[in-house]
Amino acid sequence: MSPESIVHTVALAHQFHSAFSPDQVFSLLREPLSRPAFQQQMEALIARGVLHYRDGRLFLPGVNGAYRIRQNYSREIFRRQRPYLQVLVRLPWVRFVGLTGANAFESC
Repeated sequence: MSPESIVHTVALAHQFHSAFSPDQVFSLLREPLSRPAFQQQMEALIARGVLHYRDGRLFLPGVNGAYRIRQNYSREIFRRQRPYLQVLVRLPWVRFVGLTGANAFESC
């Protein structure tokens, strides 16, 4: 497998204004690769400056700042809605509450 597959998977997250952790990238690779080989290729890409790693996420150069802005905005939305969510989860007929979409990926 070529290292470009890792880069393309990282770029996929950026298309949704998000970022993937190394575990997410590994799980989404289209070609089989052992975990040690993935780790080695990822570290080589980071060393060459093709990828950046920060706060548990992988980024293409220049994308980290935009992701942080969206992440902070998403977290602020969730913080403001938390009191309402706490009421919902206490209702006896509510069995599951899930967060989906852009806020789930912290990319509002």
